[in-house]
Amino acid sequence: TASITATPNRLVLASVYNRITSGSAANAPTLSGGGLTWVLVAGFNGATTNNHRRFSLFRALGTTPSAGIITIDMAGQTQLHCVWSIQEFPVVNKSGTNGSGAVVQSATIDSAGTAATTGLVTLAAFAATVNATFGTFVHFANEASTAGGGFTKIHDVAQAENNIDLMTEYQLANDTSVDATWVTSSGHMGIAVEIKHGGGAPLVNGGLVNAGLVNRGLVN
Repeated sequence: TASITATPNRLVLASVYNRITSGSAANAPTLSGGGLTWVLVAGFNGATTNNHRRFSLFRALGTTPSAGIITIDMAGQTQLHCVWSIQEFPVVNKSGTNGSGAVVQSATIDSAGTAATTGLVTLAAFAATVNATFGTFVHFANEASTAGGGFTKIHDVAQAENNIDLMTEYQLANDTSVDATWVTSSGHMGIAVEIKHGGGAPLVNGGLVNAGLVNRGLVN
């Protein structure tokens, strides 16, 4: 990626979509760089004939991050393309290691190739009303996505060459129905998490998310 400098003691989330040519399974990526230890929150290959597509979400949180590129490594497997989005969240719980205390739960959805214009990830009941919601979706069409009801869009990366769009969104409230929509009925994948509030300053609109350590990223 481009060089980033994460803020100390903020949760950093990285969404990564990678795809190879059909016929075998896409490797799970690993992340490194920025003076951070990146830990997988959720990752999965598409079901049935879509296992050549993979969607992953990583977390990190460090006391002394440093400026640097983030390396996304697929263990030597040649990728058809890769798309990513990275953002940071202040006012989160800092217990545990590498953001483990800030991510309460996660859930995923895979359309298994079934075309639709809506993606929906369902989370369990939230642990606290002050916690926030984050969602990331990829759908297989070159067009922007629309954030779900109550959500604010962070990044939206549409790529014409490989007919893909990756969008991230957040809400400073509990929402167990994390959704997004788009125009073209298409296959899709999604990941949602509950982010634990860290106390201190109250949550205000825009106060939880500093969107855009990296505005967008494309590898062809």
